[in-house]
Amino acid sequence: MKFYTPPKKIELTNSLLRDLVLTERQFILLSDWIDVSKWRSYRFGKHNSQEDITTLEGYTESFLFEDVGMKREFEIDLLQNYTNSIFLDGALRKSPKKDISLERVRSLAGSDELFEEMSFVVNDSFDYLNKKGLNYIVFRSYRNYPAFWDSICCYSIGDFKEISFDSILEKIKRGRK
Repeated sequence: MKFYTPPKKIELTNSLLRDLVLTERQFILLSDWIDVSKWRSYRFGKHNSQEDITTLEGYTESFLFEDVGMKREFEIDLLQNYTNSIFLDGALRKSPKKDISLERVRSLAGSDELFEEMSFVVNDSFDYLNKKGLNYIVFRSYRNYPAFWDSICCYSIGDFKEISFDSILEKIKRGRK
């Protein structure tokens, strides 16, 4: 099973769709009405750090998943785990690793190096959810300037509320007027 979200920059005529999380069935039906080639997909199931993880640069879709009732199982702050540091308001306040500068921490956001270095934390977190028998979606969100972060987010089905396809079509029709 998969879930789908619209691209960050959605065409003006379809801007009413930017707050949707679609099921696979809805996505297939919607493809007959609009271009969905740039929509992002999220596999719902058990995961490991060896697979490709949907990565978002400069923003997060946490609010979309929470708005439709999905449950945030956890969020791993890769930068904080890597540096064992305290970040306040996007600024490095204290770092026990004396050789890590703010510029270096920023450069790590979104990097393969950071992900590989922190893969044991990611694997432990995935193992925890997998052992609980949960299916979930996962994505990585990062930004490196001016604010910076690098997080792995996992959401289970929670109280997911599937919007009716008629409501989706109504949004498309309103957007075209």
